[in-house]
Amino acid sequence: MEATTPASSSGLVRDLKFLRFDKPEPPPEPEPEFEPTTSGRFKWYSRRFLSVLDSVGDKIADFLGLNDSKYQWVIDEYVKIKEEEEEQKRLEDQSTAASMKSLEEGSPDDNSPTQDAPASADLRGED
Repeated sequence: MEATTPASSSGLVRDLKFLRFDKPEPPPEPEPEFEPTTSGRFKWYSRRFLSVLDSVGDKIADFLGLNDSKYQWVIDEYVKIKEEEEEQKRLEDQSTAASMKSLEEGSPDDNSPTQDAPASADLRGED
């Protein structure tokens, strides 16, 4: 019989060799936002200053309405007229449907003469 090798055999050590228990490497230091030279600081501050000015300029333009379309009032008026036309068409369709329904039911129309209406001779005063 053969003797079994202990768990610390060379095969197990070889398989676990990729595991390292050394100190973990420290994370890389973040790069500074500007170069430590005077010209680098000037570039960084000037970029920051311009971005703030751009942001403030956008807010002022929005407040004054300078970003709106030159002919926005024409577009708004067109939309308003279209909505009014659609509403008028919807009301006409409803009234047409109601009159068609009354005709189908056989009820007399307001403009049609009824049996109780006087004859034309009675209107002239002839007996």
